Amino acid sequence: PRPEGPEEERDRTERVLHKDGSLMKITKFVLSSAKLRGAPDLFRAKEDLVRYLFSEKLVNELRKQGCTNFVFEDLEQV
Repeated sequence: PRPEGPEEERDRTERVLHKDGSLMKITKFVLSSAKLRGAPDLFRAKEDLVRYLFSEKLVNELRKQGCTNFVFEDLEQV
């Protein structure tokens, strides 16, 4: 099963669209603090199923446990 986050977890997310209006790619995620309350520590956004979004709590725990082979990128949160 795929971890799922809130339906509308992003605000001001930058997207690139095809001429017909369909989503081509997301160039930048901007997360809404209010919409993330109660979200799981690990989920994927429905528009980008290749990336996993980790909470800071989970990232800190993985680092504490010495887990490697992860590449983390900070996302803007408003």
